[in-house]
Amino acid sequence: MRSTRAPLFSAYCLLSEIRAAKGDFDSASSSLESAIRFSSDLQLEEASNLHPKIAQARELLEKLKKFSEIEAAQKGAYVTIAQLLQPAYADGYTEEARTLKMQGAVHLGILINANGDVESVIIFRGLGHGFDERAVEAAGKLKFSPATRSGVPISYWK
Repeated sequence: MRSTRAPLFSAYCLLSEIRAAKGDFDSASSSLESAIRFSSDLQLEEASNLHPKIAQARELLEKLKKFSEIEAAQKGAYVTIAQLLQPAYADGYTEEARTLKMQGAVHLGILINANGDVESVIIFRGLGHGFDERAVEAAGKLKFSPATRSGVPISYWK
């Protein structure tokens, strides 16, 4: 008799990818957890690799939830956007990126708190090979005048 565990593992992994693509990260992480439960001995290594992915998905989910709440609050009349006061630059190429002759841009979303400091960073499109880490580090050094609503400083996504 053939086990149904292996097809269910693959099905839940695929379902997780579909749900993540739709932006339903809660359901996507639940699907990954189900995939782990249905993994066979042959897929045990692959299933164990899912645990860090689930943790990353949950962390991203929390950031995105905060993003949507703040984005709703920063719309409307009497809102002024945060203005960059102090730029920051990444420390150049990593040795790995130089060896691979890579170049490009890392696309980030940053949460600027009511003090004008960068509170959180989300990588929307990374390059890997050390670029992402350097971009996040540089973003953390940025300083802004805070956004305001009716003259009161507010958090702002940029």
